[in-house]
Amino acid sequence: GGGGGGGERRAEPKVEPKVEPVEEEKQADENVEASPEAVEASPKAAEASPTKAPRRVDDSDSDSDNDEPEGVFIRIIGDEPAQIFNESDRGYQEPQPIGAMPPGTIVRGHVEGRPEGWFELALSNSSAWLKRDPKKVEEMGPLLKQKLRVVVTTATPVWMVKRWMRGTESEVTVDDILAVRDLENDRVRMMVEELVRLRLGETAFETLVDSFFERAHKKRTRLTKARGYFNTQNGCVWYVNPAGKVVGLHPDGSRIQDKVLISEDDTFLTIGQAFRLDEERTCSCIHWIRKDDPEKAWVWNPDHSLETRVRLGSAF
Repeated sequence: GGGGGGGERRAEPKVEPKVEPVEEEKQADENVEASPEAVEASPKAAEASPTKAPRRVDDSDSDSDNDEPEGVFIRIIGDEPAQIFNESDRGYQEPQPIGAMPPGTIVRGHVEGRPEGWFELALSNSSAWLKRDPKKVEEMGPLLKQKLRVVVTTATPVWMVKRWMRGTESEVTVDDILAVRDLENDRVRMMVEELVRLRLGETAFETLVDSFFERAHKKRTRLTKARGYFNTQNGCVWYVNPAGKVVGLHPDGSRIQDKVLISEDDTFLTIGQAFRLDEERTCSCIHWIRKDDPEKAWVWNPDHSLETRVRLGSAF
């Protein structure tokens, strides 16, 4: 929770590419991933530069001899986070919850050869499982049925993205380019951009990029009130970058990542599942109102101190 003046809403642990608290997250070079909801860029991370030319994809990323199963994709649905377990139910030991994923999160994983009713997340160095509860998860199908923006917001190897480029019938749109440009790993982002360029051709690619810059400018303008450095009453500090990515620090140093989202009808901004920005207030602080109780607000005060910038810059 994080109602008026009291405690903060603590972000759910991310699970890509491994299930650990946020402070232990690492992004492997060989994986394509941008955080779904939650949430990704750092104050010191530069925005994608339109002048930085992507390089050709290295031959070492070829999938010609890679027989790893592609798996399937699922989306967390409903109003509550879905629990992640350390193992499936094997009948002799109760699975232990090790985290949760908020609604809207999309992940890749495997059901073939797994216990009935369970989904194993595709992670590089740990085991994590979700129950295939139709009230909690929506099964989206195999790799080639996905949009590019879905593929790049999951822990998916670059060789698998190359396979998608060759085999899918899905068109690449400006929304896909937005997702690719959100990738924090510069090497991976440039590789995927080059794959898109090769698939579309130079003229079509440049047209999409022009549309991307127009859309990105509108998004930055729409997010103006929510952008900047802030602190809250319980000692947390926050940074919201021009793309709406949120990073924060608790007083004990534990890290938070989230994202400010624009509603589909462009009428309001949200953070997490519970809070909507009160855009009618004219004071310098910003008020995140609980959707289920508008009388309660989570107040963020502008923070112009060098200390906050250093703390967040060092942590992320």
